[in-house]
Amino acid sequence: MPRESSGEQDVLRMNNELGCFYKTVRLYKVVTKKEVCAKARLSRQYLTRIEDCTDFFSISRGMNEKMQKALKILFENNPSLIQDFDQKKEEFINACLYVKNQQAIELYQQIDEMKKRIENSVRFPEYLLLRFIYAVLFDQKDPELDAIQLILKKINRHFDLISRQRYGLITGIYEMKKGHLDAAYEALCQARQLGNDERLQSMVVYSLGLLALKRNNSLEALRYTMKARELFDSTCNYKRSIQCLSHLALIWMHLREYEGAIQLCEEAIQAAYSLDYSAVLGLNFRYLSWIALQQDDYFHTLSFAQKAAQYGETCPMICFYASFACWKQGLNAEGNRWIASGLNHSIQGPSLSVKLLRQLRRLNRDPEAIEAVLLNMMEAVQKTAVIDHDLLRLIYHELALFYKSHSDYKSAVEFYERYLQL
Repeated sequence: MPRESSGEQDVLRMNNELGCFYKTVRLYKVVTKKEVCAKARLSRQYLTRIEDCTDFFSISRGMNEKMQKALKILFENNPSLIQDFDQKKEEFINACLYVKNQQAIELYQQIDEMKKRIENSVRFPEYLLLRFIYAVLFDQKDPELDAIQLILKKINRHFDLISRQRYGLITGIYEMKKGHLDAAYEALCQARQLGNDERLQSMVVYSLGLLALKRNNSLEALRYTMKARELFDSTCNYKRSIQCLSHLALIWMHLREYEGAIQLCEEAIQAAYSLDYSAVLGLNFRYLSWIALQQDDYFHTLSFAQKAAQYGETCPMICFYASFACWKQGLNAEGNRWIASGLNHSIQGPSLSVKLLRQLRRLNRDPEAIEAVLLNMMEAVQKTAVIDHDLLRLIYHELALFYKSHSDYKSAVEFYERYLQL
């Protein structure tokens, strides 16, 4: 069979990109195939062949004009625009992979400034993929995120292998954050089978390790995380390698192997200092604070919590652990400050509040300390300008259960009545 000439390959690629582009625009603008067929005067079967890129050379100039008119597109095929977009795209992906967050944010802002022109070029499907990556990795509140994910699900098979692997990786992370663990596992496994790019493979394997721990499979999490660290080291991705150390420490904590976890945390902290990686420093000091609390070492619980806060770790859980340690040491004023800080950072709503209160009950080694923490939580909530009634209701319920467990039925009834009134 004769080989295609360079010109024929360019025509083939452009028609393939055009078909994917038209499908993306139609889905993004929520236009049905029936409406496009009516406006462009073509059959549904022919439109499907165009969108699915199965009839490359049949898209004539006249048909392109009809499609653009039907979809209200002012098509732009500017080589310099596409070249600039492609360059910034790869720089953005590299910044994400190597945890250069500030650089990634700046690059995405530059990409987003091209939005109007990109929407009218064949790179629009890839722009939506970058938008999806940015929203998921940087927890951005994109009102169109679910719609974009649905579009990408329908068009990603037209991407090249690298883009499909990127889509699978980010979909896995997205589904994991939503708590859809089976869907996350399926997406990550599919991503792992695509391509041999070690940088992406390492991120996929690392995400599988995170997912395995969420599925309570500590040994599988251990295996994936160790493999991911090996891949990160081979690609000189040292920040991600330190993240692997932190995750290994978390796995040992789940296995209640606290000595091993402490050693891994200390190793991660030492490496993070050398790279000035404050996020990992805060995370590992938080882990050390939690371990100290489990070992009834309240002095170090508070000390590590303070260091975690110093490096930007504002997790409400660490605030409440620190407040418990303060009460155990008689540091009432400081305990109140930690409680107020924990409530201020409880932005995830009632579900987090439930977790906090249940965790406090698990730490019920000193009834007086637990009672004091709960009462001060109640006072802190009542003093806020806008009272969180859901959280207050949970505190009343927890206090009622607490007093009931200590046979103080009068107090239990009092708080249960408050609970019912809300």
